[in-house]
Amino acid sequence: MYRHNATDDRLNREVILGLVANLREKSASRYGLRNKVPVSYSNLIGDTTLYERRTLLGYNLDPLTEENTVLFTGQCLIKDNEDLECPITLEDAVECERLKELLQRHPMPVVCMYPDSTYIEFIKGWSGEHVTEEMVNDATEKYIIFRRRILPEIIHYRTSELEEEVKAVINHLEIADLQRQVRRIYGGRTLGHDHTHPLQKTVLEYGIKEIALPSIAGHGDRDIAVFAEPDEICSVKAAELVRDELHMNNQIGLIGQLPLPSLGFPLRGKIRMYSANRDDRIHLNENDTEIKTKLESDPPFSLLVLQLSPLTTRDQLEYVMGSRDRKIGIDLLMEQINLFRKYLE
Repeated sequence: MYRHNATDDRLNREVILGLVANLREKSASRYGLRNKVPVSYSNLIGDTTLYERRTLLGYNLDPLTEENTVLFTGQCLIKDNEDLECPITLEDAVECERLKELLQRHPMPVVCMYPDSTYIEFIKGWSGEHVTEEMVNDATEKYIIFRRRILPEIIHYRTSELEEEVKAVINHLEIADLQRQVRRIYGGRTLGHDHTHPLQKTVLEYGIKEIALPSIAGHGDRDIAVFAEPDEICSVKAAELVRDELHMNNQIGLIGQLPLPSLGFPLRGKIRMYSANRDDRIHLNENDTEIKTKLESDPPFSLLVLQLSPLTTRDQLEYVMGSRDRKIGIDLLMEQINLFRKYLE
């Protein structure tokens, strides 16, 4: 793990690899995943920077093949103290590039879901007194525009547009019983057998849609690879419950990309950017001065982003890794941020 030290003269290679190892360890322990990349991994992963730079944690990927798999990906819609002028963060952009590179190396059909109706029901029922339907709809539209520009070949689905089809699946399920069986929820929390939580309903609904949408989109009984951060293991487990209840044969796996954490991760240990305070996130509409000030306050963060981003070439990464200057990666990262901004226009 990187530790702040005014006299630290290690090469950036040691710092970067330490940060990635720390992020892998924290994500693995938090989400109940194995902290290793198997020597023989799924064909869905090989030849990607996700695999080469050890920036993923997988679950049940070994049986999946390109020929019989559909890739499923979703999008978190509202962050803490959201900027509705531009909800798109650096984390969102890097995730899109990871997805783009994966599909360039391994072409597969894709279902890209925006859980607007699921999210609205969730915030009405529990924690959303400061969030309105209008805010969710506004953020959803901006995410779709941004993702379409990076990934023009992908079809994007709002859950609000498919509720009738999803209800047809739900009618075949014992929802109350399945909800009780959801023991793992977001944030790495595992519920005791006598505990209940409002997120059980949301996680189950998400799992139902992971199973239902690929079929609704015309992909039949293909296996499903969920492309998401490791905390989505909870909805994958829920999807497996639904699959078994419906007597389906789909295999379900998680391509768990290590999350781009918030600023301050090396010092304060926050894993997520979505749940971080606004000041610890980078939104793409912030001006250069604002972003550089944030990056200069936490130089190892830039090093970590460059390792996670497929836009960083091998030559660039080797150059950065060979230096002891922690700030050497800031200008390279600013170049990538400017590329991402073009998708906002």
